[in-house]
Amino acid sequence: MLTITEKTEEPIHKKEVLIIGRMHPEETISSYIVEAMIKYLLSDECVPGMLRKSHCFYIVPMLNPDGVILGSSRCSASGRDMNRIWMGNVETALNPEVSALKQFISQKKRSLKIVLDIHQHYK
Repeated sequence: MLTITEKTEEPIHKKEVLIIGRMHPEETISSYIVEAMIKYLLSDECVPGMLRKSHCFYIVPMLNPDGVILGSSRCSASGRDMNRIWMGNVETALNPEVSALKQFISQKKRSLKIVLDIHQHYK
């Protein structure tokens, strides 16, 4: 997970944003979208500078790297579609990525203002 924000001298409550990319291995365009978002947020332009001062961005550029490496179209290394196992209890041993992300979201649920799950469809 990549964190993008600007440290400030005075303590302020920043709005928090979670961006998730590449849950499904075949969605290659989502990698390009998340990369463009990262480059924009790190740029020297005025708006990204203001956003870094008032927001904290947590970015998971590729949630399913094992599925990408294995050449899967939708599944993780455990053979499951990560998008379909969010509800209920997640088996940590079979789905460590989803389990860790759900735990992070649970810890931040009061402070997260936006969760962006970047997908791409070509049909």
